[in-house]
Formats: sequence, C-alpha cells, structure tokens
Amino acid sequence: MHGFARVALMVAGVVGCAPPALAGGDFDGDGRDDIAVGVPNEDVNFVIDVGVVDVVYPRDDGDFVAQRLRRGAGGVPGTPANFDAFGRALAIGDFDADGFDDLAIGVPGKTIRLDVHLGEVDVFYGGPSGLSAARLQIVTRAGLGSGAGGSDEEFGTVLESGDFDGDGFDDLAIASPLETLGGGIRIVRGTATGLDATTGALIVEPGGPFFAEFFGARLRRGDFDGDGFTDLAAANFERSASGLLNVGVTYVFFGSPAGLSPASFATLSQADFSGQVMHENAFFGLTLESGDFDGDGFDELAIAAGASDGSGLVHVARGSASGPVPSTTISRTDFGVPAAPNDSFGSALTSADVTGDGRADLVVGVPGHDLAKGAVAFLKGSATGLRPVRIFAARVEGGAAFDDRFGFMLATGDYTGDSRVDVAVGIPLDDVGAVSDGGSVTLLAKPRAPRMFFTQNVLGVGDVAEARDAFGEVLAR
Repeated sequence: MHGFARVALMVAGVVGCAPPALAGGDFDGDGRDDIAVGVPNEDVNFVIDVGVVDVVYPRDDGDFVAQRLRRGAGGVPGTPANFDAFGRALAIGDFDADGFDDLAIGVPGKTIRLDVHLGEVDVFYGGPSGLSAARLQIVTRAGLGSGAGGSDEEFGTVLESGDFDGDGFDDLAIASPLETLGGGIRIVRGTATGLDATTGALIVEPGGPFFAEFFGARLRRGDFDGDGFTDLAAANFERSASGLLNVGVTYVFFGSPAGLSPASFATLSQADFSGQVMHENAFFGLTLESGDFDGDGFDELAIAAGASDGSGLVHVARGSASGPVPSTTISRTDFGVPAAPNDSFGSALTSADVTGDGRADLVVGVPGHDLAKGAVAFLKGSATGLRPVRIFAARVEGGAAFDDRFGFMLATGDYTGDSRVDVAVGIPLDDVGAVSDGGSVTLLAKPRAPRMFFTQNVLGVGDVAEARDAFGEVLAR
C-alpha cells in the first residue's frame, strides 16, 4: 500500500474513511445495473498489489456472470507491476454518449518512465457485450498536456464523472491529491469518440496551492444550483486553518457551457453549520454525496466529518439558486443511538430514490458500529429534507463478526432490473472461510428480490479470495 491510499487508511483509524471509487452503471445495456468492484490490493503471480477490477453482470433469478479486468490478461495490454493499485478508484460515465455506460479505472501506482507511482487512468467503454478491452483508452498527465509530472504524484487516485459543460457527453474529473504543491484536478471532456485525452483543464485549490495538503481527496457531482449543468464538489479533508490541523474544507465548482471554472466556486467549512465549531482532526469532507433530498429541483450536498468526541457526523447543505447553503447536521443520536468514538458514522455515503417517492434518500455507512461489525443507516427524503428512519445491523453471510466493517463502502443501482433501487454494501474485512480479510459484497435488495452475495470464490474469474484482498473496499457508483 502506498501514498494517498495509505494516508486514507490512517484516517480510517480516527473517524472512518472509505477510499472513493462511486450509482450503478449499465455497461451492457440490458436494463440492469452492473457492479464493478475494485481490488487494488490483489496480488497476481507473486506480484504485489497489482490490483484487479471484477465486474458482476446480474441476470435473472439472482444469477450473474462476471468479468475480470487486469493488466496482461483478457485482452488488456501491459505487464502487471508491484504496487500498480489498478482499481484504487472507479468512476462510471457515458463518455461517448452511445447509451452504454463506461468505466474509468484509476491506476495511481503505475510507474511511467522512471517515475514511480506517477499514475494513469484506464478507460473501458461499454457495449452490448459489456466492457471491452478492445477500446481501452489510457489517460496520462503528460498526454493531457499538463507536463510529465513526477514520482509519487499518483495521478488517478480519485475519479468522478459528470456532464460539466452540458453538451450531452459525460466528462471525467481526475484528482491527484499528492501532486506537488497540494494537489490538482484535471477535467477531461467527453466527445462522440470518447474522452479527449489530449487536453485537460486544471483546477487547483482556491487561494493555494497549499503544500503537503490533499486538494481533490474526495469528489462528488451534483447540480447544486439547479441550472442544468453538473457541478463538482471537491474536498481537502486535511486542510489546516487557524492553527488547527486537519480541519478540512469543501469547495463546489459550478458547471457552465464552458465547463467548470476555477473562478466560480463556493466554500463550505464545518463551522458554517449551526452548533458546529472548527476543531482539529475533523477531516471535514471525508466523504461526499449528493441528491435532491427534498424534491425541490436542487441537489443537496452531504459532507461527512468527525465530531470533537471522535464520533462521525454528516452535514447537509441544501441546494439553492446560488448554490449549497449549510442546513443540518446528522449523527447516530438522531436515530436514538448514542454516538461513540470511532463509530465511523458517515465514512461511506450513497444516495438514490430507494423508496420510489421521487425524492432521493441517503444511506450512511457506519462500519465502526458494534465493535466494527458494522451497520448502515437509512434516511428518507421528504419535503423538509432527510428524515432518519433506522440503523440496520450488519448482514453478512455466515453471521457478522468483529472488524468485518460492514458498510465500509456503498453503492446504489437497479441490479435486479425491476426499476427499483438496490444498495450494494462492501464488507472488505469479512473473513472468507479461513481466509482473513478476503472481503465480500452483498445487496440489500427489495422484498421478494433475489438475494446476492459475492466473494471472489464464487465469481468464476479464475481466482479465489486471498488474505488482505479486501474485496468490497472499492465500489463503482
């Protein structure tokens, strides 16, 4: 494990942190969303942390077929190398607007020339047969005209998609939080032939860059001002301020016909929310999610952070014509459950209209719950915003165990093809038989829907669960 991934898991020990890597995508156009699982810690033929991505294509009655993407296999060119971390980040988007979703895969540990961990992004395009290695596109910093870069920048650590210029093609935001002088985000435009990997607009932290901080450590799209152009929320959860370390800050860059503008943005901090104060190790912006929770046509922005007692919080900024406005703060106490240090409430977030009432709902990961067996919390959208409903205890095949961390990663999609939303839950530290931390993914499906539970043992991709694979650590959304 290297670079930013290592930093992220260090933060996880404080308030909980799931690496990003994003609602479902229908790669083969069959009407069911597919599940892409990044396994950046996968070893291949004694090569360490090469990484793979396993894609599950659901079929009728709970059946599925699976596809493995990795370097040097299945028509994918290249030779696996130590610490490539293929699959550390994932983003779904229709970059060529052909009606089939595509998948961008971050490979932040990729060595290019003699630059160790310089990083790249591999893009696989969807079609009737699913994702195709025949249309593999490799995006690099140098190819975008942004200079060659250097070692340990880890280009592709964080990814997000969105139609930021409103032209009908999804664009791709690529963040390098470890880039020299504090990180940067590059926006690659979608076109009829796919991403234009020859140029990328650069966004750096407003007022910065700030050395040794992590701008772009979290990204999430949404239309927060309701103008029809997708906006981009970008967090630097280790931003220091007023002499306090790791306070955190989140920016929202607004979309327009010209795309995202570094000059058009809003800034949010934890102290903007009623009853909250700035404090060390809050990591404000640890996780981001968006959704129109009150159904007024403006997306809200949910921002996870740590409370001063070490428990987790989720702050919600309401969307408006002028952008996000700080509104409410949610914790486990809103569900009638006492907050607890290291409960990791909010370390994963996902949003979709689970109840089918036309408003987005919010699902919150609580992987530190009950001695890290884990749980997920459900909040229902309403005309007045989110309403806490219930915390669901861990549901793990064979029973929950200490340190499974159920809810470490979340994604949503219509995986069963019935036009209703399912929730996919990553359980990366689930032991698979005698294999420690092999990891698993389960679906919290609708009533009467086929139940799905996956480990690498059942995918049929020529591999089995191995110790510390942590399958389920990264889900595309």
